[in-house]
Amino acid sequence: MKDIPYPIINVQSTQDALVRPLHTDPYVQRRDGEVKSIHRCLQSHFENPSARKTCLVWVNSGHEVFQEKRNQALQLIEQLVIGYHENEDVAFMPAMSVDREAAVEMSETMKDR
Repeated sequence: MKDIPYPIINVQSTQDALVRPLHTDPYVQRRDGEVKSIHRCLQSHFENPSARKTCLVWVNSGHEVFQEKRNQALQLIEQLVIGYHENEDVAFMPAMSVDREAAVEMSETMKDR
């Protein structure tokens, strides 16, 4: 992941049983850290092309984001296409419904299967 020369925008579901919130850690740890907005993620790359930032966008849904939260997903895609986040700094805060301890516990449980 460190070799990917561009910022990563990771859309993560809060209720996903397949890709758990715990799985976002490598995107943050193995790169240059996390920023709370797509704008800051892009700006860090424009200011320093060797910067490798990650922005986590949390959506309160299961693993079918495009099916369960279609309007939110389409709005995000539209904003990316028209360059909205290049000029607007909108923070994406971690979802409060994500229980990291439960995610770690679930991950450990799944290893035994």
